[in-house]
Amino acid sequence: MKLFLLSTTLILLPITTSIALSKPPLASIAQVPPNPVSAPPAPPWTQAVNLSAEQKERIAAIHKQAKQEVDKLHQELFAADNQMRSLLESNASIEQLRQQYQQIQQLRQQLANTHFEAMLAERQVLTNEQLTQVLRILRQQRSTNNSQK
Repeated sequence: MKLFLLSTTLILLPITTSIALSKPPLASIAQVPPNPVSAPPAPPWTQAVNLSAEQKERIAAIHKQAKQEVDKLHQELFAADNQMRSLLESNASIEQLRQQYQQIQQLRQQLANTHFEAMLAERQVLTNEQLTQVLRILRQQRSTNNSQK
């Protein structure tokens, strides 16, 4: 289970977005073709797996949506962290500090949820054989990275 979670987390490293609570899950956008001009680069593992043109488009769309969401959440988190620093340097009440901390924790959770939902959406695009290939590639990358430390 730990290996699975670690492997799937690596799928998400190039993705940096989140799902707003009012928006549909990223899996629902898997059918939307990407705008090739403004789409961010696809995750590196997509080059090593034999994807069809449709799969490439769907993964690019998922990746693009996730990146937009993550970027938005990172901006919100940055602002919330700055607000926390200001509160800590002021005479803010304990309750104000707790509320700000709670907001930061919620943003972090949204960020994690976005990464997870994007990973699930990407998995739905892959065949079982392709998923096995991706997990093998990610394990190899992880062992290479661990041996360089």
